[in-house]
Amino acid sequence: MMLEVKEVTLSFETRPILSSTSFSVQVNEVIAIIGPSGTGKSSLIKGMMGLIPFNHGEVLLNEAPLSPKTQTIGWIPQNYGLLPWQTVKQNIFSAVKLKQSKLSSEIMQHYHQLVLELGLVELENLFPGQLSGGQAQRVSIARALLLDPNLLFLDEPFSALDALTREKTQDLFVTQWQQQPVPTVVITHDVDEALFLGHRIFLLAGNPATVSKIWENPFWHQRITQSEKLLERFQLSDLIREELRHSCD
Repeated sequence: MMLEVKEVTLSFETRPILSSTSFSVQVNEVIAIIGPSGTGKSSLIKGMMGLIPFNHGEVLLNEAPLSPKTQTIGWIPQNYGLLPWQTVKQNIFSAVKLKQSKLSSEIMQHYHQLVLELGLVELENLFPGQLSGGQAQRVSIARALLLDPNLLFLDEPFSALDALTREKTQDLFVTQWQQQPVPTVVITHDVDEALFLGHRIFLLAGNPATVSKIWENPFWHQRITQSEKLLERFQLSDLIREELRHSCD
């Protein structure tokens, strides 16, 4: 399974946002997209999901047009997207119930596995207002993964969390993703997060923006302590930051 973005362009009224942007994502791959604020990262991901229309180009999954009507898309937003009047359990089931009126035994088994592995068992009957940021984001992850999606989109998913909670939640997400690997696109402003989550890292830059740089990332899902690898990772991180700074000029 492969996700392909082909020559997409996007404008809001007379303002061009994206220019002839193309890339692909493999089934067993997470790509992280970074770039200066206001370059259209969130607009790109919303266009890929079909929430806003591109002016030109196409988005394909397995060579067929990507549509939320025909494919199951998992979505993990920055603000968690939880319904405040529903419990944790109800929120986790909310998306899958839009797809299926009856919950199968397989879905129930998957639900119990997710809440156990994401540490949500004791929280099932709480409401979003009673949760910490890390807990709310884990609920958002469980809701997306319970769909058994064909692909995943994450828009600044961990930016509102403190450093320790962010690392723990990143680890939990990657562990779950390894059990359900699908083409995944992560938007982030954090280079270190991009290095942890992305098999490849894309720089979206320019005015209008396009993918201007792509880095292969040998440090995916690694918290590095060895001095030799730490130096290599620092060099890659420094290179990406330098390109990011130049793109802001």
